[in-house]
Amino acid sequence: MPYLEESRKEFILNNPAKPHNEGDMNYLFTLAIIRVWEQTPRYKTIHNLRKACYHEPQSIAHIYTIECRLLALNVDRLDIKIARELAFNEFMRRIGSVYEEEKRVANGDVYPEKYITVDVAILKKKGRK
Repeated sequence: MPYLEESRKEFILNNPAKPHNEGDMNYLFTLAIIRVWEQTPRYKTIHNLRKACYHEPQSIAHIYTIECRLLALNVDRLDIKIARELAFNEFMRRIGSVYEEEKRVANGDVYPEKYITVDVAILKKKGRK
């Protein structure tokens, strides 16, 4: 969970010591993900972030740098992997899915009408798409 208190964020960013918990690692990966997204906000970036966070951290330098730092500190590999994956999941929930929804609205839906969510159906009733 990347939602840390300000003092904790400052400590993590200014102290190369081993992160104390999974939330610290998630925070570091989240910052890297946001940095990559802000450089190139498009679907290919979402795809590449997913690949880096779930399978190939070496494919994105910002992700890999954190990975190497944590490994050098003898952090458990599985804990690192889970922190990367959960950071990506939160990115998808907060940013990636919004981007995809914007594109769906702009370019049209690919799913049949029967799969439209309740929220979209309500907007349609109100005359918005």
